[in-house]
Amino acid sequence: MENSMDTLNSLAHGWLPLFMTHMLESSLFIMLIYAADRIFVLDTRRRYTLWLLGLVKLFLPPVITVGMPEAVPAPVQQFLPAVLLPAVSSQPGPVTNLTPAGLLFILWSIIVLATVAVILYKNRQLNQRLADSQPVDQKAIISSTMRLPEKLQIFLTNALPTPLVKGVLRPRLYVPREHLRLPQQQRHSILAHELAHLNSFDIPALYLQALAIILFGSNPLVWLLHRRLVYLRELRCDETAMAQTG
Repeated sequence: MENSMDTLNSLAHGWLPLFMTHMLESSLFIMLIYAADRIFVLDTRRRYTLWLLGLVKLFLPPVITVGMPEAVPAPVQQFLPAVLLPAVSSQPGPVTNLTPAGLLFILWSIIVLATVAVILYKNRQLNQRLADSQPVDQKAIISSTMRLPEKLQIFLTNALPTPLVKGVLRPRLYVPREHLRLPQQQRHSILAHELAHLNSFDIPALYLQALAIILFGSNPLVWLLHRRLVYLRELRCDETAMAQTG
């Protein structure tokens, strides 16, 4: 137990300065992006790219490295006893206590594990809802003039109110059955929005956002970054769909 506590404290001793420096740098970078987004007049694509830089910065190592101060060992008094006799101590050995850094590391680990559990649970729920989806021919849903990614599969579902795109290597487009009753122009506009997500590689970006929330969600500015990316991504896809379908 004592060795485990020593290992935990040692691990936390190296983790804490790196984590705090990363939080400081990423927070300053996100605030800089927020200021630039407010000051400069940029189109939606450039604004999205600007915030996407903040997401990339989260996965870069800190520029400044700060180490925790090393403990200075107390001087040991040297002496030679007159007589050396074997001694048996009735007192227990020193107990290693959990350091503040170790406590923060445990708290951060709990938050990470809880976030992973929530994401996996929601993803499982979604997959269960989509389990009864039926594949459909692309020509029955999408106009031949639309640009389709390779290996795109289209499914009809009753479980969703709006279309949904899932998957990276095997992308799938889930379309609510009710959308088949919409006018063709409106249906194509909605589907063009979803295809814009695929053509812009938004799904990998969403995975990175989820990973950022897992690892750095204790920083409120990371949630601001997440919300801005979601908003600007949807706005960009709306503009793309309008440009394609009128």
